[in-house]
Amino acid sequence: MIAQAWNSRRRTSIILLAVAPDFAWALVSVLALGTLQEIAAPVHTAWLNRRLESGSRATVLSMVSGADALGQAAGGPAVGWIGTRFSLRVSLLAAGVLLVPVAALCARGMHREK
Repeated sequence: MIAQAWNSRRRTSIILLAVAPDFAWALVSVLALGTLQEIAAPVHTAWLNRRLESGSRATVLSMVSGADALGQAAGGPAVGWIGTRFSLRVSLLAAGVLLVPVAALCARGMHREK
């Protein structure tokens, strides 16, 4: 549930940055996004470490890291192309939209735990 809330706030921060009407709004969005990412990373790692068996912990952590890298490698060039073709704002909106499937995965994970 916490992961879903953080993902939602992360997505919202990116979208707010995309539609920021002035520098102050953009700065607050960037600071919020950075803060969320700095807080979420160690909490996520601690949560995984707590729930995983020691025999599979390294494998799962490696898979999580690989999935993150794959997502960045798959989504990054597409978002960059959108930015080049259209505008930075549209590119940031696309980045926010690409985080929507993460919310679905979090919801699915929560459903499985119940």
